[in-house]
Amino acid sequence: MYHDENSMTSITSSKTLTIARIDASITSSNEIESNFVLQNLPVILFNAKVDTWRASKDWHLGSNLPEEVNRINFQHLIEHFGEMTAPVYNCKSGHCITLSVADFLQTWQKYTTSTTSSTASSKVRGPPLRYMKDWHLVRDFPEYHAYDTPEPFVTDWLNDWWTLPDGRKLWATTNNIEHNNNDYRFCYMGCKGTYTGLHHDVMNSFSWSTNIIGRKLWRLFPPSETHKLYHIQFKDQLVEDTRNNMYDAKNFPNVKQAIYIEYIQQEGEIMFVPSGWHHHVHNLDDCISINHNWLNGCCINNVWEYIEEKWKATKAVISHLEEAMDEIEFVECCSKIMGADSGLTPNEVVAMLMFWKKRLMTRKDQNENEKDVNESDVKATAATAATAATAVTATATELHDGSEERLNCVIERCLELWPWTIKEMKPDNVNLNSIQSDNVTNDSFVAKKTKKDNKSNNPDSDILDRTT
Repeated sequence: MYHDENSMTSITSSKTLTIARIDASITSSNEIESNFVLQNLPVILFNAKVDTWRASKDWHLGSNLPEEVNRINFQHLIEHFGEMTAPVYNCKSGHCITLSVADFLQTWQKYTTSTTSSTASSKVRGPPLRYMKDWHLVRDFPEYHAYDTPEPFVTDWLNDWWTLPDGRKLWATTNNIEHNNNDYRFCYMGCKGTYTGLHHDVMNSFSWSTNIIGRKLWRLFPPSETHKLYHIQFKDQLVEDTRNNMYDAKNFPNVKQAIYIEYIQQEGEIMFVPSGWHHHVHNLDDCISINHNWLNGCCINNVWEYIEEKWKATKAVISHLEEAMDEIEFVECCSKIMGADSGLTPNEVVAMLMFWKKRLMTRKDQNENEKDVNESDVKATAATAATAATAVTATATELHDGSEERLNCVIERCLELWPWTIKEMKPDNVNLNSIQSDNVTNDSFVAKKTKKDNKSNNPDSDILDRTT
């Protein structure tokens, strides 16, 4: 593992794995990307300017208050965000409801232990174990600017696809598909004792999580340990909590053999969770955190493996219907089921890949053009220069870490699995010859599609009109 005595210390868990703790103020973004993001290893960042975020200043009543006093600025949060709604999970029952931010926070505040009286009778029981997750803070309040994405994590293909005007919105409009104003940038809020059970992040994406208020206990399992975390009989059932006495050892006999990283994340620290690492997280205090799911060329192979497995699993579930359908109908049915299950159809997967490909090519061209510009002719304010420096850093890393090669490989594999999606490859997006394998062809599928369409248009056809 990468080691630099001047910029990091290692925290050792009881299961022998280590997590690096990096001082972000003296470690470059490129170093963090190269040694952790690209290597798919977890890392803790501190001194990462979290204290300068608006969220850290306005949501927090101060660190000098007595320990028993709740330090959440409920009034500010309710005034600014109260009308918005988000999913709220009951950590005891497992049920999920939708509440407004105001209703959720007012209930939480009501049960906060009172410190205005010295008598024990003035204290009330703690709040119900309800956890507000996946609240789209940036989507709902784009002008508020609660935080800045940490520099090592700014190359974010997933949220670019969902939020940029030439991303999913343009693709959906062009194809007459509904587009929801969505993203994967969240705020989590929960009282002491709330938690998130064992899982890996959506689509095998990366995630980063920053504690604005409170501490979290993390357990992270490398992909090599995943097979030890399942039910002995029900092979797709994960254990929820791997801590001692928190699971049925008879049904999950291999959990105790799994090695993991355990870490208590402090306020202001940033946790980077790699692709495919299962983890569960427990709030040791009343907590508010900022979390992103994101991906880029560093983890695109893992993301593709997840998508490919989803496709195969979908086909397997309805394999008994395959003989009753022609090939095109079966594919369309699988596509719709996969879209309902994972939010992604094959066509959208390829459209998303091509969007990323086009952006990489544009950045590559811009990078070449910048080399021809005489630096003495560039006049910019300090703020503009700082912004440009961040953009150039992200671009330079992305253009030299193998992202383009991995993306091209994934596009080839998509075309081999889903040859009909070649229609998503617009001529202005990319030269197909640069990515398409010789053995990838759409001709046979198009011929079958044409034959099917002709049959469907023939009033004498004996093919039933099946809704998929």
